[in-house]
Amino acid sequence: MSCEFPDVTAEYQTTPPLKEAYEIPSGRCFRGTREALVATGLFRAEWFPGEPGMRRHTSRLMHEGREISITRRKSPHVFDGFVGFTAEECESRERTREARRRLEALHEDLAALPADADAYRRLVAGAELRVSAVVKSLAQGEIRTGGYRYSDEARERISQCLAALMREILFGPVELDPAKRESARRAIYAHHGEELPADNGFAQFLARVRVPLGDLDKDGGEQS
Repeated sequence: MSCEFPDVTAEYQTTPPLKEAYEIPSGRCFRGTREALVATGLFRAEWFPGEPGMRRHTSRLMHEGREISITRRKSPHVFDGFVGFTAEECESRERTREARRRLEALHEDLAALPADADAYRRLVAGAELRVSAVVKSLAQGEIRTGGYRYSDEARERISQCLAALMREILFGPVELDPAKRESARRAIYAHHGEELPADNGFAQFLARVRVPLGDLDKDGGEQS
């Protein structure tokens, strides 16, 4: 069974037990003995290969809008069975998958917002590292400078300035604007065509930050 597909064996308590059962986009696949497949309630004994009117190796039929197939494996007592979803079930599952994809994308965008001051600093520090790498390469004449470069003394001062910038990014005070935070959340929900939940999660976010009362300025900004 491919690990890409969800295992649904536990949904079928058969005697004897199924060897495996899993779901694919078009239906469910089963493997087991004749008795195990029949015990699921999805297959009938007269549908198996070799029964009157059925082919010897693989039997196929339509039943109540579902494609049914049963294939005999090399072992004479083991079969692979397939029960297809109806057109309505396929459409319903696709709507569910699409809703799940939208929800996951929404959660990913929300998770991309810095959760606290340290996460915000890491975000800015990452951007500074990328910019600094380009600046240093240009200053040293390594990329597309037409032969120009800064002197050793100038490059040393540039490096010192970049180091000072990083120190400020890592240790400088950070403020939190609750209104802008809420606006960013609303924009993400609007982008994904969803409404902001009634139980606003912003209070939960503030609780996670756990900033001591003394570190909040009079305007409500976080000082860290």
